[in-house]
Amino acid sequence: MPASEELAAELATQRTITAQMRAMQASMADTERQVQAQYALIVRQNAEVLKVRSQLEAERHRLSNQAPGDSPKTAAGTAEGSTDVKCRGDT
Repeated sequence: MPASEELAAELATQRTITAQMRAMQASMADTERQVQAQYALIVRQNAEVLKVRSQLEAERHRLSNQAPGDSPKTAAGTAEGSTDVKCRGDT
């Protein structure tokens, strides 16, 4: 094979490899964007779960401290907005 044909074949191989690498980089960048979006969603959902859990714990604590003679109607308030959780020995 003459040198010019060998060089042309080598350049063609390099161009093919370069094109494949660019396609892989673009695919990786797209995957990274998708992963970041999914991570952001998980973080938001986790924050919501922690908020609801805090509200549930506050309601449980409130109900456990309720006097036995209190009627359920007066004790049936909501814990919305309540983040003051003092359970398990907190003072």
